[in-house]
Amino acid sequence: MTGFIYVLHFGSKMSHAGHYVGCTELLRQRLTRHATGHGANIVKHLHEQGGEWQLSTLFTTTRVNLRRFERSLKNQNNAMRYCGLCMEVPAKILGTTQYPICALPFNANSVELRNAIQMPDCEIEYALSGEESYIFCLEGCCALHAQNRQALGFIPFAKNAGIDSAIRRGMVAYAKYNNVMVGYCLYTQNVTEVTIQQIVVDDAFRRDGIGRKLVQMVIDSNPARIFKCNVREDLPANDFWQRIGFTETGRKTHVTSGNTLIGYNLISTGAI
Repeated sequence: MTGFIYVLHFGSKMSHAGHYVGCTELLRQRLTRHATGHGANIVKHLHEQGGEWQLSTLFTTTRVNLRRFERSLKNQNNAMRYCGLCMEVPAKILGTTQYPICALPFNANSVELRNAIQMPDCEIEYALSGEESYIFCLEGCCALHAQNRQALGFIPFAKNAGIDSAIRRGMVAYAKYNNVMVGYCLYTQNVTEVTIQQIVVDDAFRRDGIGRKLVQMVIDSNPARIFKCNVREDLPANDFWQRIGFTETGRKTHVTSGNTLIGYNLISTGAI
């Protein structure tokens, strides 16, 4: 499966930054959201100030390598090296294929995207399973699970039987946009604690705070004060859990895969 690493060139600098590096599996949707003021904060601020951007470089790679490459480029703090507008010969990324911008099937700049694509005039809606059609929840969760399982390291739930069970028990918080599911958080619980088993947000809707809101819904809807999760150590999701206040409690080796899992814990006192 193919994913994209992209570089945006800003028409005017934002806090001394002239570029943004991102990754996605759904390029057109992600760039459209950037163009309409959603997604990464720095691109949002550019949009709010009337600034423009242009897609300057595009690389393709496999889905499983997306986050690793994105993080590597951001850690270098020198996106200009990879910008096709700033550099006559942009730097290459070993293990990726550089895509010719002239061959893109759509106009890849903020102005053209805003003019060409009208985003539906609606907001993200949130609900718990049981408040919506069972079929809607099942189909939406299974579709997101299938699209993101490999990249996010999910452990399959017996051919979606776990998803079905969680929906029937009301243990899924989800987000929808224009009546399409764009994220969900699935959990299990006992008397004293909740374990978050899966959380995923559609690639085109990440960095909008949806994941945080889904976890907050789970916290608000449960009397338990202890919330836990386990994350494979090589996944970017570790940054998310730390950012919203979860604390690392230890590491263990998964019996089947041999992967190292990091345990996280949150003693809830309200908002995260």
